[in-house]
Amino acid sequence: FQHYNQRVDGLIAIKNLRVVDESYLEWMKSIENTKHKSYRAVCWCSRRIADQAELDEIWNSNAVVFPLQIKQWTPIRVLHRRSLAQREKLLHHMQLTWISSNWITVDVTADSGTYIKEFCHGDRGRTLPNLASLLQCKQANIVQLDVTEVHTDIQ
Repeated sequence: FQHYNQRVDGLIAIKNLRVVDESYLEWMKSIENTKHKSYRAVCWCSRRIADQAELDEIWNSNAVVFPLQIKQWTPIRVLHRRSLAQREKLLHHMQLTWISSNWITVDVTADSGTYIKEFCHGDRGRTLPNLASLLQCKQANIVQLDVTEVHTDIQ
């Protein structure tokens, strides 16, 4: 590895690179579906919501049971690099917090590979259910998204 590291004049460092067999690749693919990620999103909703109590009332009227299965078509924003397919993903937990009349935060834990932006705004009906449909509003838009935790069950 020193040979390669010297050739790029220290701009790139390669460490612990090794050749692996096909079984390692299969193992990596098998654990891919065991990961969950937690996110915090700041969202705008077209529906005016007076306070946390009203937000809770709207949310509870859906009688959402977790894990919640959602169906997502490949998002429009990534269609140029991903194949068109419908994927079923699970949302394991969600908490909504009222900020002001049209603003909320959404804390969500979902299967790895879930398109959270598209869950929030619905991607023109390509993700169902979505946050807008669950909040019974015409439109929801995500303005900030952060990964807060990666959960793995890797042994």
